[in-house]
Amino acid sequence: MKKYVLSFNSTHHAILAEGVFKSEAIEYKMIPTPRHVSLSCGLSIVFSKDDLDRVNKLIEDKKIEGEVFDY
Repeated sequence: MKKYVLSFNSTHHAILAEGVFKSEAIEYKMIPTPRHVSLSCGLSIVFSKDDLDRVNKLIEDKKIEGEVFDY
């Protein structure tokens, strides 16, 4: 199954996103940011392709500063 990683500019946004993922019942895993992602606070969230559209909408709606990459 295809996965994506959401990386963040700050730890604040990583923690905010984790709370949103939990409240929206989106399956995820918090991981250290993969090396191919250049700018990050060091934390990232991995999630399924099935949730990509939902995650993109939540990023916009909740004003989470993050960027989605293939994983």
